[in-house]
Amino acid sequence: MVKKILPLLLVALIPGIVQAENRILASDIIAQIDAGRPVALSNCTVSGDLLLIELKNTRLVKKTGGLFRAQKKFLSEVESDLIFDRCVFEGDVTAYWYDEVKRELYTVDFMGDVVFRDCVFKGKTAFKYVHFYQKGNFHHCRFSREALFKYARFSTDTGFSRSVFEKEANFKYAEFPGMADFSDGEFVGEANFKYTRFDRKGTFVNSDFKSVADFKYTKFKQKADFSKSTFHREAIFKYCAFKGPVFFPGVQFRGDVDMKYTEFGGTPVDFTGTSFERDLDAKYSRVQGEPLKDYLYRRQAP
Repeated sequence: MVKKILPLLLVALIPGIVQAENRILASDIIAQIDAGRPVALSNCTVSGDLLLIELKNTRLVKKTGGLFRAQKKFLSEVESDLIFDRCVFEGDVTAYWYDEVKRELYTVDFMGDVVFRDCVFKGKTAFKYVHFYQKGNFHHCRFSREALFKYARFSTDTGFSRSVFEKEANFKYAEFPGMADFSDGEFVGEANFKYTRFDRKGTFVNSDFKSVADFKYTKFKQKADFSKSTFHREAIFKYCAFKGPVFFPGVQFRGDVDMKYTEFGGTPVDFTGTSFERDLDAKYSRVQGEPLKDYLYRRQAP
């Protein structure tokens, strides 16, 4: 218990970090990280931009070539744990930045646990190209602007369950070697999981996709579960590879569905009670050697 309370006490002892109504300056959190101390905050409002790309240990790691034709790449390392519980971030949370004029790329490696639980992000959240070496969890969070996790790499089981994405949820090219939990999620903007890799279970159970859901070229190496989810607009699974069991029971597809060239390599393939209200393009998709549409018709026929 002492270990859990200590980070909070350390925060409170920093002059100026705790202000009226539990308001905390983002710059004071950066100072805490620079001092090598864990950050554990609850029921706080964070004022200002949390610039994780401007730590004292930020260093040049590459001078020429690479992403975006960047001439220089800078890396910051967050060595301590970051735990935020029921916090509101009024500014941006920045763990990635690309300076187009100077052609400089800034990104972050998180060496400790990173947990945002029941948090609200009112500004931008940029975690593009970051690497979470330990936990990287964002359960029950609200992203008011784009949630940018493109090319992010997670090392352990992670979760975004019960989270609300008011703008684009951008997980394009992200890597999930452990279980990835997006269950009970609300995707108001586009859900972009194009080229994303799920090495273990990827679950979107009871999720609500209000805009386009793009899983083109996505790889589910083990179990994929979309049970009881609703797709209000186009659902794209073209070239998606389901290597293991896949579950769509009770799913409502209210927009067009693109499952052209979709690979169903495991068993079972469960479409029990699945509703297709508009067009399903399943050309070249087969389940155990049988065309997908024939497979669906045979199981839904009385």
